[in-house]
Amino acid sequence: MKVEFVPTTWKGLLDGLKEDKYDIAMGGITRRMQRQLNAEQTQGYMVFGKCFLVAQGNAEKYDSLDKVNKPSVRVGVNIGGTNEKFAMSELPNATFTKFENNLDVPKAVAAGDVDVMVTETPEGLFYEVTNDKLEAARCEDPFTRSQFGYLIPKGEQGLLNAVNFAIDEMKLKGIDTQLMEKNQLITAPKFDLVLTAVEGNKVDIIQAVKDATGLSLIESKGVVESAPVVLKEKLSKSEAMALEKALAEAGATIEIKPVQ
Repeated sequence: MKVEFVPTTWKGLLDGLKEDKYDIAMGGITRRMQRQLNAEQTQGYMVFGKCFLVAQGNAEKYDSLDKVNKPSVRVGVNIGGTNEKFAMSELPNATFTKFENNLDVPKAVAAGDVDVMVTETPEGLFYEVTNDKLEAARCEDPFTRSQFGYLIPKGEQGLLNAVNFAIDEMKLKGIDTQLMEKNQLITAPKFDLVLTAVEGNKVDIIQAVKDATGLSLIESKGVVESAPVVLKEKLSKSEAMALEKALAEAGATIEIKPVQ
């Protein structure tokens, strides 16, 4: 099977399907009733909506419309998009700075030139993951809620069923989450490694702690004698499980705790 990618525009999206220019339309397409009336929409994936992008540490300060809808709060928006419409409707009392280029707004937040950027979940999470000066506010509980979907020509029930089945399989196996983590749309969960008890040969456990942490033997001995104690923080699940296995083989009792 050969895959051919056909560029289109938002304006020509539905017409392209009707004119058989492509078999399926994809790429950040929001599920809407108007689209359902003119094409087949797959089941939704990835809930998203309007949220805020703020400087690191300010998420709680700007986690509601009331907290942002004040003259003292500087809000950055890109001109002509749905972010601007949302801001003008929901934040009429804020002080606006408008940008021609959407890419300039996160830079302004990071530089401290504006306090809040009105954005959407994927963009907010992307910048939170890729820029340590920025943080998403309310992206886990956005002010509006929508889902993306794929568009298929009207009447193509077989193709629609096949795509919906594939989406179900991806959700069932966690592939959708893996893809979002890979593309930096969500932050992968982190875990702390906790030494809760020492039941085996103490010398072996001290050596295992040294290998896991990079501490000296003397420092590792002090850690072991301080149990229960956190050995390492903010690990990926695979990193935590690998270290747990090595420490357990030495006789240590380990707990993997998700970071809240």
